[in-house]
Amino acid sequence: MDSSEQLVHATGREGHSEIGLAASRLLNDHAEWQVWEKEFGAALRRIVIPARRAEQIHVLRVAGFSWIHDAVPFRHLRDHAVRGDGRKRLIKGLHNSNGFARAMVTEHRNFIRSTCSFACSAHIGESIFGDEIFIDSMNRYREVYSEYFRSYCDAHFSSGEEWSGGSIALLPMLKRQAAELRHAILDYPRSAIWLERELRYRAKSGDTQEMSVPGWR
Repeated sequence: MDSSEQLVHATGREGHSEIGLAASRLLNDHAEWQVWEKEFGAALRRIVIPARRAEQIHVLRVAGFSWIHDAVPFRHLRDHAVRGDGRKRLIKGLHNSNGFARAMVTEHRNFIRSTCSFACSAHIGESIFGDEIFIDSMNRYREVYSEYFRSYCDAHFSSGEEWSGGSIALLPMLKRQAAELRHAILDYPRSAIWLERELRYRAKSGDTQEMSVPGWR
């Protein structure tokens, strides 16, 4: 926990990258910092319960998936400039509530905490556990899941003018792709050949970018 808190403070002082901005906002909101400490501390306690290092890494990866999922909705709204009625439809669909403003605040806070937790999990996975492919594999999963989430939103929350039948057609394939990658990440190192081939393929395509975080490659 001490190492994670130091990472958040160091990253927050940068304030330029997505993670730096999230860390800065977390550090400047005492109430949210306390929520994050409680949530992340609970996750760390679950991680250290298993005696074997491989099992600890497995639990860390499972937690990493949840942080990726929690951060994706707000990142989707931001990166794809979802505004107006489109934003309201998506938020209402995700929260099943008419409290749009409250739901937006919730999504933003989830994004801030989850982004910081994911950064800390990557630091722990690589720097403390020595898991050399933790960052690459989890970043790859984030890309795949984000692509699936975008198609899901296009299929379920778009208006008639925005709707594209192609999104519905793509959903099963994208969902299967995310599930296969998740299974391979959790099954590593038994899935090492498949997973490392997948990561090399994506690196050659130029579609991925390394995240700038202290202690990361």
